[in-house]
Amino acid sequence: MALTAQQRIRLQELLLKREALYARVYQTEQKIHQVFGETYPLTPPPIDLPSANRQKTKPKRAAKKKSAPPRIRNLIKGETAYRVRYGGATDATEETHTDRKSIEVLLRIPAVRSTIASIETIDSGGKLREFIFPPTD
Repeated sequence: MALTAQQRIRLQELLLKREALYARVYQTEQKIHQVFGETYPLTPPPIDLPSANRQKTKPKRAAKKKSAPPRIRNLIKGETAYRVRYGGATDATEETHTDRKSIEVLLRIPAVRSTIASIETIDSGGKLREFIFPPTD
């Protein structure tokens, strides 16, 4: 909002008038304290006086939330490995992993995670036991 010179002068006049009124409120509260004592409950005056010479702080930006990679559960009885399927219907590939941690390393890489179609557990014969990624809720 760009202000003209006239508007800036008028704004400064009003801000000075406001500050003078705050000073008058302060003096009145001091008189109240003298009459009723220091324990008389008064709400504190606002602190945003123009002459307070506060340093302006820049508002903090909200940090971008990184989506945490999903946690892969350990194999349970009857499961011998994890099968990771990549890509779509035309260019699908798959890998077999016996170690959960190797899959979690893959999932930490956003470019790789976006190409994973599914992760499933398999038995010793290669038959599907359970889909574990993407989660089926």
